[in-house]
Amino acid sequence: MKNKIAVTIILLLSFTFTAAVLFNEEPVITAEEIGILTGEKWIGDLTYLDYQTDSETKISANVTVVRSGENTDRFILILEYPKEPQANNIDTVSISDDGKNFDGEKVIEKFSFSEDSLKFITESSGMDDDKEALFRHTYEISPVSFKIRKDVKFTGESTFIKRNEFYFTR
Repeated sequence: MKNKIAVTIILLLSFTFTAAVLFNEEPVITAEEIGILTGEKWIGDLTYLDYQTDSETKISANVTVVRSGENTDRFILILEYPKEPQANNIDTVSISDDGKNFDGEKVIEKFSFSEDSLKFITESSGMDDDKEALFRHTYEISPVSFKIRKDVKFTGESTFIKRNEFYFTR
């Protein structure tokens, strides 16, 4: 009986993976999924890799997320650094019309852990520390926690390094 259940599970997983590959299903992000971030201020911190000292630094950080208008795919992130207010800034992120890009980066993976929690990963190319690099952002969203992690892989390197990570709760 246990073998039949195991075989059934394996077949179902194989079919699901095969169907996704055959139908070329690309992950899609919606404004409704990101909308859970709006409302109360998120309290947390930013940990970043200081290239000069090659060590991690942690500072307090808060963010308030506001939808840029009714029924839009744009969100405003108001970032505050309580102990370094000169670094405060406002950033606008948007979701492409087809949902395959977030903040100008291609969505490469998406996982839903429950009805109201989500993890998705984006990638793009650019410059970091005056070097060409591949950027990978990992977003984890739930009603009580919000995390953004940025990993960097420099051209010619084989591994990503953690560049920074915001972690907020409310």
